[in-house]
Formats: sequence, C-alpha cells, structure tokens
Amino acid sequence: MKDELFEAVIHVAGWNYPSLTDSGRHWLNGALKELRAVNATPDEVLLRGRRYWAKYKTRPTPTALCKHWSALGDPTTIVFTPQDCTHLYQEGAEEDHRGQYCVRCKTWIPNVTQLRLIEGGDTA
Repeated sequence: MKDELFEAVIHVAGWNYPSLTDSGRHWLNGALKELRAVNATPDEVLLRGRRYWAKYKTRPTPTALCKHWSALGDPTTIVFTPQDCTHLYQEGAEEDHRGQYCVRCKTWIPNVTQLRLIEGGDTA
C-alpha cells in the first residue's frame, strides 16, 4: 500500500528513500505522526513545502515542515477599523491639509503633524 503523505514529505525534503538510515526513518516517522495529527494531506505538504522554499530558499526537513506548519498555511488578512487602530508602527504620509495618513487603518488623522513609531500608546 502506497503512503502518499510519506512520499510527499520525502519529496519536499528532497530525501532519497533508499539511502535513509534508521535514524532518518525515525525522524521522518515522527514528523508524519505530527502531520497526521493535524489531518495534513499530501497536497498540503507540497503547497506548504513550496511556501517554505519561497520564504527560506531551502528545502524543509520533515521537522522544520512540522514546526512551521501553521505559519505556512493560508495567509490571513487582518482588517483594522479606525476604532481598532492605535496608530502604532505607522508611516505618516507627507503633511497634507487633512492631517496625517495612517497606513494601518487607512484613515486621515486630523490635527496631527506627525505619526511616530512607538510601542504602547496612541500617537495622536
């Protein structure tokens, strides 16, 4: 019986199955156990392996694939509303008659001459 998840992990890691040592197989089986616990599919392994390559410019080991599994999933978009934004980590646009533009909540903040890069509080 063919284990497609096993083959996907071997492929993503770039390993040659016939040359695996006992400790290499043990390492691989540990990763497969973790991946099965999160219901990983062979297609997901291939997709997340490509994302790992795009980010780190190297093939993931089975353990690295497991370690970074959730970070390699579908990116989520965080939408901020003006009420949520505290104007942290912002780049102010050039001064304008409307105030400063907050790139995080995408609003103009009136009566502000400069948005600053600070942690822990409002800048307005």
